[in-house]
Amino acid sequence: MFWRSSGIRITLTIMALFVLASAVVVGAIYWQTHNVLTRRNIASVISETQVLSEIAARKGEAALLAALRARRAQSGRLLYGLADAQGQTIWLGGLAQWPQQLQRDNKTGVFDYSPTVVSGTILRPTTQPTSDTPQLAIGATLRLPDGARLLVARDVTEQRDLASTMRSWFLGGMALLALVAVVAGWAINHLLMSRLNAMTRTVDAIMAGNLSQRVPLTDDADEFDALAIHLNGMLDRIENLMQGLREVSDNIAHDLKTPLNRLRIRVEEALRDPRGDVAYREGLETTLVEADELIRTFNALLRVARLEAGTLGDNLETFDIMALINDLAEFYEPVAEEASATLSVASGAPLGFNADRQLISQALTNLLENALKYGLDDTMAADLRRIEIGALQTASGAELWVSDNGSGIRQTDYDRVLKRFVRLDEARSKPGTGLGLSLVAAVVHQHGGTIRLADNKPGLKVILELPAERLSTACRV
Repeated sequence: MFWRSSGIRITLTIMALFVLASAVVVGAIYWQTHNVLTRRNIASVISETQVLSEIAARKGEAALLAALRARRAQSGRLLYGLADAQGQTIWLGGLAQWPQQLQRDNKTGVFDYSPTVVSGTILRPTTQPTSDTPQLAIGATLRLPDGARLLVARDVTEQRDLASTMRSWFLGGMALLALVAVVAGWAINHLLMSRLNAMTRTVDAIMAGNLSQRVPLTDDADEFDALAIHLNGMLDRIENLMQGLREVSDNIAHDLKTPLNRLRIRVEEALRDPRGDVAYREGLETTLVEADELIRTFNALLRVARLEAGTLGDNLETFDIMALINDLAEFYEPVAEEASATLSVASGAPLGFNADRQLISQALTNLLENALKYGLDDTMAADLRRIEIGALQTASGAELWVSDNGSGIRQTDYDRVLKRFVRLDEARSKPGTGLGLSLVAAVVHQHGGTIRLADNKPGLKVILELPAERLSTACRV
């Protein structure tokens, strides 16, 4: 389970890539440093052989031996050797024997040796070892003009030790990094699992039926909190939809039970009526009217559901909202006159808008019909029976409204009346489905706007606030 964790795998992968990159970089540095030092040592011993060769050519073998002894005394890191033309060793400085790797003339190479202190005569020296640990040197040989062979070498044990130390530190560092990777992976996995477990518990609670559960947030404001905020928003939406579904079911059972019962009673009365065919015909006609009302209710419900679940699609067009309002006012003006009311339009400049014209028209139509049906009080004076429709461009977009001077709605019912099948008690005596305002709200939300109810003092004012993004370019503030 530990190694299956995404946090562990991600951390180990990153650490592996880091270790690989570190190995490449350190290896390159090590190789380059070692190569530079080796070339420099080779150049120095070759240069030394050239200098000593010139001394031998000018002053002879005795002067060469004196120079070798003096140089050996001055630098403990330089090693020397001199052999005659037959290959017999004449003198060694710091070496127990002539290196096997440098038996040939004009040869360079690396060899191991044991440090010694030279004593005795120059021609036949004896040596005493100073250390049992082999040392490392790099040297070069040169055949002198008189046939003798000269050896010059430099001790590079420190360079070898440095390389060994670098390797040890590198391997130790890699082991430490591996340990850190495992510990960091465990810590990251613990952090991730603590956050994911909180989300899992929330999901389990929601699956068990508790839709009010939400993913907990922390004070870190990190990516998990951002994800939790979006998940909680989605859960809020799901809970609202489920609550709406329950309300729809309850309202359907409440508001459709009566007309269905009434429909059944009328059918039974028609069947029991002694007039026979005449009663049957009247009963069927009444049943047809009731069925049409039920069909209108279900069609309205279907339109609301489609609006809330769908998108605007390709039905967008740019049109003048004021021209649409004037057309609606002209169409409903005779209806208002029959109700002894005045329908007026708030004059305004042309207002271009990019939207679904049919849906916007349907929303305004619903508001006008609601105002004519519920916003006219029979006890009101004729001059107070007024309905107004208008539109206005604002800094944030546009506002469309329909207002009346009726009895209005209590402020506590503003949010409630926007839900499906909600009908206030004072409106139940009049025909209706309780879906008009919910359809208006769905249309507005589909266009990215909001619906707001306000007190018209007296009466009700329904305001549709539409965003500036819907305004045509020429009409934006």
